[in-house]
Amino acid sequence: MTITPSPPPAAPAAEPVPVAAESYRALRTAVLILGLVLVVLIVVAVVAVAYWRPAFAPAVAAGAAVGGLLLTAAGLLYTVLRRR
Repeated sequence: MTITPSPPPAAPAAEPVPVAAESYRALRTAVLILGLVLVVLIVVAVVAVAYWRPAFAPAVAAGAAVGGLLLTAAGLLYTVLRRR
């Protein structure tokens, strides 16, 4: 029977590194760009449906309005939570 030595004690846990303000700015910029792209896609979808399928235009416009409200609410919530 072979005796194996015990492993060395683990090093103490490192202190968590705070996230730099630059990463928050990058995240905020990415969210802003994504939101703008989403708004453009919604507008393009509404115009395309209104052009090719006029009967569906009211439903798509209502969906776009709800999507816009949800996007606005998410942005406001992000802003409020970010300041705390």
